[in-house]
Amino acid sequence: MIENLDVTIEDYFQKVEELKNDGYEMMVDLTAIDWFRKKDPRFEVVVNFLSVSKNKRIYIKKKARIFDCSFGYIFTTFSKFNL
Repeated sequence: MIENLDVTIEDYFQKVEELKNDGYEMMVDLTAIDWFRKKDPRFEVVVNFLSVSKNKRIYIKKKARIFDCSFGYIFTTFSKFNL
């Protein structure tokens, strides 16, 4: 089962913490899309989380400007995994 969530920057960090507490063991992927001259804000960040025990996958999408593209929190939250 795959679920897609669009979140704001304000909700992003809280949602990552919720997913970790809900049993999502892995952050599988982190990627960004540059919508240069097509959308504003210009960037879209997509993070793929996996729960092996629940057999579920969730994609979180967050729109971002170049100035608010900081994701250090996600790496510390999932630091026990070999990223």
